[in-house]
Amino acid sequence: MSDETISPPHDGQNLADFCMQNVIHHIRTGQLKPGEWINVEKLARELAVSPTPLRESLPRLEAEGFVVKNTNRGFSVASLVGGAGFDSAFAMRELLEPEAAYLTAQNCTDDMIEALAASIDVFTQTARELELGTAHPLNRELTEADAIFHDILADNCGNHLLSQSIHRMRAHLHLHAYPFTHEEASEVSREHSAILEALRHHDSDAAREAMSQHIIAARQRMRSFYPI
Repeated sequence: MSDETISPPHDGQNLADFCMQNVIHHIRTGQLKPGEWINVEKLARELAVSPTPLRESLPRLEAEGFVVKNTNRGFSVASLVGGAGFDSAFAMRELLEPEAAYLTAQNCTDDMIEALAASIDVFTQTARELELGTAHPLNRELTEADAIFHDILADNCGNHLLSQSIHRMRAHLHLHAYPFTHEEASEVSREHSAILEALRHHDSDAAREAMSQHIIAARQRMRSFYPI
């Protein structure tokens, strides 16, 4: 399913919680695709746990909308949200992510700035490759760079519940499944750069506004891709 290294559970961590976090990570990164059946035995081996805690995590994942239970077949990853589901998810992003950017700007470090800039460089370079036809629109590097950018802001906002809400909302949208054009990759590069500039100056209001404009633009870009 993946060649990524799975970090083992830390001492004292509940194994069902560990499995839940990793299933969400697999969904966010496209290792588990919308509609894909979850092979419990195989995934448990990958996570180096017994099937029991993974099975325990699945009803919780179902309750949060990440997976659905299928009669006589077990669980599968939830399909792409559409219509009202898409609009509701993006409405939540518009509320949550600007606030995270506002909070993170107050304590943004040089290391964070460097990591954010590196993720923007990926968008800039891949936009050129898409224009030349040397990169695929469903580009793993793009989706990872986008996740890194938004994760840094969510994880450093100083509010754990806000951070977790952002991670889960992004996972629900299956953003990794979106095929970028070179124009769109360039747009994201510019929008992320505007956010980064505000963070460099620790300008919380500007960071909030730049993130708000980015989420609004992303909603407009992606609306036609999701089912009605």
